Amino acid sequence: FPDFFKRDLTHVNSNMVVIGQSGSGKSYATKTLLTNFASAGAKVFVLDPESEYGSLAKNLGGVSIDASDGKKGRINPLQIITSMDDEGGASSSYYAQLQFLEQFFKTVLQGISQDSLEILNKIVEEAYSAKGIRPGRDIAALKNEDFPTLQDVCDIADKKLAESTDTYEKNCLHVLVNYLARFKAGGRDSALWNGCTTFSAKEAFVNFDFQRLLANRNDATANAQMLLLLRWLENEVIRNRDYNALRHADRKVVVAIDEAHLFIDEKYPIALDFMYQMAKRIRKYDGM
Repeated sequence: FPDFFKRDLTHVNSNMVVIGQSGSGKSYATKTLLTNFASAGAKVFVLDPESEYGSLAKNLGGVSIDASDGKKGRINPLQIITSMDDEGGASSSYYAQLQFLEQFFKTVLQGISQDSLEILNKIVEEAYSAKGIRPGRDIAALKNEDFPTLQDVCDIADKKLAESTDTYEKNCLHVLVNYLARFKAGGRDSALWNGCTTFSAKEAFVNFDFQRLLANRNDATANAQMLLLLRWLENEVIRNRDYNALRHADRKVVVAIDEAHLFIDEKYPIALDFMYQMAKRIRKYDGM
């Protein structure tokens, strides 16, 4: 019975990989480990691409969430959260969010021109400014509804298109508005991302079921949603450290990615980088 959270000169983190031939029991071993972690009081999050962990989550009093829609909760891409590498306070969180959003839009808006993307970056800053959110603002004091939404971004883009007199800028804005139409009310990704964050998993075992999202072969949407969830998980990892500090507790947090190769796409290396960064940093936050 190994102590996965043991720390010494040879055990510098708690991360692991489960490897084996098809049918050799990788999933069974992983489920057994996760059950033991959950029984010991750890908070467990699973990224599940083949809908294998829903029953386990239910049996352990947790929840399984379909990542392909926002029915059980939405994550607003424009909500600023603290990242595990944020050492510069509120201003750092703000600028880290702008960088994240550029990667998010590059992922989900395939083929958009760099000039249209630059206009979008500026529109995003305008959307934050309209809500009174600027570098240095205390993000922790804000509520979910205090942040701009994708609808706000779309409205600003529409307004700029109507008012623009520069031919080239108008063309770029026209392209941008067409791309952003998927986020507006009635758009194909509206239910998934358009609106304030309503997602708040309080359960100790949370399974994110990606099967439908990956089965739809919409790689851009699947990768963008994975980016959002990984970023949300970063925040949960930080909150677990704060939880331990406030309560003088020692609760561990476990992030498991089943069939991890299914989440890795050579066209979107940013997703793999998120996994790498989390694996590298989570050891500082009582996690694995």
